[in-house]
Amino acid sequence: MCRISEERLFHDITRTIREEKLFLQPGFGRSDIVERFHITAHRAGMLFSKRQTSIPEFIRNCRLEYAEQMMINQQQASLAEIATQSGFIHLGTFMHDFKDKYGITPARFRETRLNSNSSNIKD
Repeated sequence: MCRISEERLFHDITRTIREEKLFLQPGFGRSDIVERFHITAHRAGMLFSKRQTSIPEFIRNCRLEYAEQMMINQQQASLAEIATQSGFIHLGTFMHDFKDKYGITPARFRETRLNSNSSNIKD
């Protein structure tokens, strides 16, 4: 049996999570990775921690990046809809995590983005 390198396994896991948008499932986490990739919970955690992140942090970042794109591309969607469709269970968690990552609230991000788009249209 040929063992896959840690780097390759990490790449395969993160690529699969992103490409298949597994992070959109609200309960997605370590146990899903363990089951899908047939590895131990300890190994899954080590793969991420060796790259200065954790499984929850990676999933949260995927969700936030997805939400950011939704705010840009679906400007009519409410923040609650965006949070839910991005895999967040609670709107408050989405708001807190977004501000923590981007340094700005989702509402302010959207407002700033809309203002910059409308100024580009006027030019």
